Amino acid sequence: YYDDLLAQLRATGADDCGYEVCGALIVALDDDEDEPFERAFANVVRRQRSGRIAAAAGVSEVGPRDAAELFPGLRPPRRALYSPNGARVDGRRLAQALRVAASAMGLDYH
Repeated sequence: YYDDLLAQLRATGADDCGYEVCGALIVALDDDEDEPFERAFANVVRRQRSGRIAAAAGVSEVGPRDAAELFPGLRPPRRALYSPNGARVDGRRLAQALRVAASAMGLDYH
């Protein structure tokens, strides 16, 4: 949904939306994290098989060295999943962009 929202915000002049595609890494560092990791991995596989590729496109398991290279400072994990499409949002900047867009559309707030 962010692609549509960001396009609408930018159309009103709100260019600084605080959204950045930076990749996402899901890791299991210790053996007590194996079960949650397996659930996350199974969810990705289900999405890929069901055709809901957009949510799982490009997600793959990476080795410990690759994970540590993707996130410097991370100790080599037991297992890791990487999504090149993972993104983050700066909530303060997005809130400001929403205010700018609302003002551009005639909203008057105090």
